[in-house]
Amino acid sequence: EAFVARFRNPGGPSSGYQAGIPQALTLMNGGVVARATDLRRRGLLQALDAPFFNDAQRVETLFLATLSRLPGELEREQFTRYVESGGPRGDRRQALGDVLWALLNSAEFTLNH
Repeated sequence: EAFVARFRNPGGPSSGYQAGIPQALTLMNGGVVARATDLRRRGLLQALDAPFFNDAQRVETLFLATLSRLPGELEREQFTRYVESGGPRGDRRQALGDVLWALLNSAEFTLNH
């Protein structure tokens, strides 16, 4: 609800980008995204801990949940490799949170959702 209120389209021509610095900062550092990518909370990231998912399926699920599409082959390969490596902290679960954060902060998410 807070996310929708912050990012509601103010109207105007569909060819113009209406978001600005407050929306960008909300995505990068705001509470809504922080809660969505927090590993201690129940939600998407905890559901991906299920043992029947492999890392490629986890990446696909994150793409479907955020961008409403499957990742391209290169995206799947790069993000899966990142998750398998555990990212900079060597923690696979945190790496999944990083992928979710990156997708939520992508231009595709901002412009399409």
